[in-house]
Amino acid sequence: MCRLIILLFILINSRNLFAESFQIVGNISHLANQWVSLTYMDDSLQSQIDSTYSVNGKFIFKGNVLEPTAAGIFSDDGNLSINFFFELGNTFINGNVMSPESITVNGGVSTNEYKNYTAMTTHLNHENDSLREVAFRNENDSVAFQKYWEAYSEKVKRNELKQEAWMMAHKNSVVNAYNFLYHYMVGDNLFKGDSLLKLMSEEVQHSKYSRERELVKANTVLREIGKPVKNFTQNDIYGNPFSTHTFAGKIYLIDFWASWCKPCRELNPSLVSDYRKYHDMGFEIVSVSL
Repeated sequence: MCRLIILLFILINSRNLFAESFQIVGNISHLANQWVSLTYMDDSLQSQIDSTYSVNGKFIFKGNVLEPTAAGIFSDDGNLSINFFFELGNTFINGNVMSPESITVNGGVSTNEYKNYTAMTTHLNHENDSLREVAFRNENDSVAFQKYWEAYSEKVKRNELKQEAWMMAHKNSVVNAYNFLYHYMVGDNLFKGDSLLKLMSEEVQHSKYSRERELVKANTVLREIGKPVKNFTQNDIYGNPFSTHTFAGKIYLIDFWASWCKPCRELNPSLVSDYRKYHDMGFEIVSVSL
């Protein structure tokens, strides 16, 4: 009987230990006392949200994941909002809410990989955006616009190669699977993501983000290829109603985009080029901002 009790005690405490396999510890100065929330996708591909009350800028989250996981933490007042990767063990978030750039996240290997990749892509996107802005400042001068737009397009291609080089140098990083899910799902990027994913490690190919990517692909418009587009009516940027009936009998492309969507921005040069090349032949583009 005594042995049975001891065995049960060990099992119960082992379950409790396993149930708290990660711990995220926050210490953010000047953060008002309030609720702070953690969002992430668990190993069963379900979105999770956990909340805890922060006192004097201090908060702790505990839980269980089996593999590196992308997460976001935000405060009720909106002053704290960070994205990061965490994994088994401890992750520490420190800094001053009055100075967002001072906030640091330290933890496991994936935490550092995500930080490095994000820092690189932020820099590369800034380079892309700077050239794109120069091009549009010269949009009334067709020669200058073409010159700067070609420079922008070449910069985008070179920076894409830099991102892919990082991925190839980190074939065991689940951060790549996360990127393929959220940044390689539109147009040619979808197929590029498929090709790159095959070059990753088995762990990355079978990670929860890769499994979620397959589910998303199975429920996208790819299943609708070859079927007629349903007509719709929507106000244009001037507030006037526009209908796809206007293009009856013509070839037109419906482009859904958003200013915050990196793949959308990367696709812009190709869209502009195709429009200029085929517009005189009756080709039109319907751009829908989300």
